[in-house]
Amino acid sequence: MVSDKLGAIHFPQFGLMYPELNRGFSLLDGDHKVLDAALDGTQAALTQLNDPVVTRDQLIGLHKGGQALENILNRHIWDEEEVIIPIFLRHG
Repeated sequence: MVSDKLGAIHFPQFGLMYPELNRGFSLLDGDHKVLDAALDGTQAALTQLNDPVVTRDQLIGLHKGGQALENILNRHIWDEEEVIIPIFLRHG
């Protein structure tokens, strides 16, 4: 059913007009969940930098979080360009 899909939440008309894109909308929704987790992890790592002594492990954690954030952002932007942008181009 479309109601639990990202398309129904953010792009309800597109979800109805192009039900074959609901899989892509679900992919984007999953991206948002991974982005939220990556942002939370990066925020936690950045908060640790306020500690009086910053350890090597904390810096490694921050670096890994930044890499994870970069990876998911790159993938998500690619996914949006492949799923959403063509619709906008067709229907302006």
